[in-house]
Amino acid sequence: MRAATAGSWLSSPEHDDPRLPHLVCLPWAGGSAGSFAPWVDALAGVAVVHRVRYPGRESRFGEPCVRDMDAMADAVAEAVRPLCARPTVLFGHSMGAAVAHEVALRCERSGRPPALVVVSGHPGPGTYRGRDVHRMDDEALLVELDRLAGEPGMLTRHPELREILLPVVRADLGLVESHSARPPAPIRSPLAVFRGADDPDVSDEQARAWRRSQADGDLVRHEVFPGGHFYLEQHADRVLAALSRLLGSLPAGAGVPCWSG
Repeated sequence: MRAATAGSWLSSPEHDDPRLPHLVCLPWAGGSAGSFAPWVDALAGVAVVHRVRYPGRESRFGEPCVRDMDAMADAVAEAVRPLCARPTVLFGHSMGAAVAHEVALRCERSGRPPALVVVSGHPGPGTYRGRDVHRMDDEALLVELDRLAGEPGMLTRHPELREILLPVVRADLGLVESHSARPPAPIRSPLAVFRGADDPDVSDEQARAWRRSQADGDLVRHEVFPGGHFYLEQHADRVLAALSRLLGSLPAGAGVPCWSG
């Protein structure tokens, strides 16, 4: 893999394969490009995998976190737009789903729409039950993170990790919680929804509400996987298989047909 330079928004493979679609992965609050590193090899021959690198972590650790959705989406869209010269899929999990939607809007407005947007682990518009989690004190925020991760005490057992991660998570949650109050503009790109069956924050109804942010009110797929909020780590093989099917169905230069289920 090519080491991305400081300030670069994408970690991309050193070698491109023009026969394959692009897959752009947008991490969750507190997540990083490294969270999707296993996908690069797992999807070799299926897609060219690019991982979005948010400031404030990994090789961009010294940079301040982005706290405004428009600033975040503008920067990511600028990096992603050239990829959309051929079929490109955006996959965003949790906070990354909200960012992916905004990036898709910007790419569409510039005449370079993604072929497909996959939103994962995030409630649809109008159903986000934000509780100003980013304003909680450290102990309450730790309890919330444990609840989502399904692994109580993980950060408590690793104080060095807690010290690094909590400010990043707090900034990311502030970004997504402030953004959720805005009514979303619909995208025209095909839209698929992934979620974990036991995700405490995304019910079936909340997932299907993503229809409101697609101009035709359709979903390509609504995939439900075993597991909780981080089902994509708990059941990576199933998730990658589902993504492979979607990627394999992309017509050259076009989106995939919509499914109304």
